[in-house]
Amino acid sequence: MKINYENSSPGSVTITLSGDIGNTNIKELKDIFELRLSSSKTISIIVKELEYFDLTSLQLFVKVAQEAKRIGRKINFDFQFDQESKRLIDQTGITSDLISSICNN
Repeated sequence: MKINYENSSPGSVTITLSGDIGNTNIKELKDIFELRLSSSKTISIIVKELEYFDLTSLQLFVKVAQEAKRIGRKINFDFQFDQESKRLIDQTGITSDLISSICNN
């Protein structure tokens, strides 16, 4: 998993995730999101160039989105799935459009 941070403006951070975003990285992702939720008012999360993505990751993204809403933080997910990743996700019955809709609601 690769993680890049960019402080776009005071109180605002962009986190770019790529590579293996799966069960083996959930603890690290959870810690990162908790830290950023406590220190930033606006968080943008870009997910791109995936090598692996699983249901555990999706559950964490939904939980982070719910927590951000609960504590009054603004969060935006930008899922940049390539065609192969989108096809694999769509085969699970959870479409890539639904993932974006759930996390950005």
